[in-house]
Amino acid sequence: MKKVVLFFVLLSIFSTPLLAQETLHFKRTKGPYGLQITDIKFDSKNNIYVTGSLVNQAPLALFKSENNGNSWVNITFKIPVSIKSLNVRFDSEEDYLYVISINYDTICISRDGGSSWNIIPTNLKAEYGGRFLTSPEGILFIQNSSNNITSLYKSDDNGKNWKKLSGIIDNKYITGFAFGKNGKMLIMSPNNNPIYNDFIYTSNYGETWKLIPRNIYETGTFNKLVVLDSYIIYAMKEGVYRSSDEGSTWESYYEGLYRESRNYLLRNSKDELFLNQTNSILKSIDSGKSWFYIYDNNDLSVGNFNFFTLNQINRLFLVNTSGMIFYSVEPLSVDNPENDNQQFLSPNPANDYIDICLNKGACSLVPICEIRIFNVLGECVMAKQTTSNVQRVDISQLQPGMYFVRVGERTEKFIKW
Repeated sequence: MKKVVLFFVLLSIFSTPLLAQETLHFKRTKGPYGLQITDIKFDSKNNIYVTGSLVNQAPLALFKSENNGNSWVNITFKIPVSIKSLNVRFDSEEDYLYVISINYDTICISRDGGSSWNIIPTNLKAEYGGRFLTSPEGILFIQNSSNNITSLYKSDDNGKNWKKLSGIIDNKYITGFAFGKNGKMLIMSPNNNPIYNDFIYTSNYGETWKLIPRNIYETGTFNKLVVLDSYIIYAMKEGVYRSSDEGSTWESYYEGLYRESRNYLLRNSKDELFLNQTNSILKSIDSGKSWFYIYDNNDLSVGNFNFFTLNQINRLFLVNTSGMIFYSVEPLSVDNPENDNQQFLSPNPANDYIDICLNKGACSLVPICEIRIFNVLGECVMAKQTTSNVQRVDISQLQPGMYFVRVGERTEKFIKW
């Protein structure tokens, strides 16, 4: 009898596809009073920017928080145009905030966190719809819809000059997109039937295109696509789908994984994947082949998410339909120095200083990059430009506790005692 019971216990364990292997804890804050949040972005210092409507109509307002949403500053009045969309990009030297005007004929760029703005005319005009996209490398895209024709334009000089992209993309409206590395971009667009979608793929930011027929019935797909170095991945109600040959063949995983239509798929700096269900968050470390729960708790009362995104130290932010902002206390990924032959950060714990070894893949611009230290609230408490491959940082003035070091795409925690 004991053997039979043991058999069924083991069977139930090994037949369960989704296991709780990590636990997230969330803190809650409130967005700007009266604002219906339409977008949320972060700069390299993890300041938060949200856009939204105070009167449920355009133009949008832009608010900034430097303390994880505990207080907000309205910086809309500093922007010389009516806002339609916001994007944020950063490199090793500075942040770029982009806003585009309500009719897409002007781009404004700020390099000082929204205090001042440069105006750049686009000479384009969108009569309806339109998209404003920014790649990780700073290439700008505008989808211009006018005279019943939809066109995609590209600028690689911060909006000064624009090139109309041709080929399969002509007169295709974008319902979903994802940027990869080195020029990869995946677009979802309706086919001849307006409620069904195909993919359009490029590996050179639009110089050439490949049509990937899929005939997907899905709406609200803007945050359900991911492009990795080796895979194209998308998640719909029916499950998670993955292709390793630019869409020629597909594998499916966990059919029926999604229970709701309002879902998001995203990746962090280590190409780990995350997706959400109502009150649940799942993670994959094998490019979408298997998933496990990292949060599953109805007591959070998050409800449906409008946004599901990461800041620059891999802390997860959720915005629900009531405008409440939830953020994870723990980053979703930190590097483990025990796996390195030479430690990236030492000593740990530390009291007076830490040494950071920059030849551990942290920064592609070694030795010219910036070291940032964040507290557990996500506030940047120290920033330092590097001067050598092994950089010593004085932490003697920090209060005792846990901190996170961010260099390039690498995040690691340490203890100050």
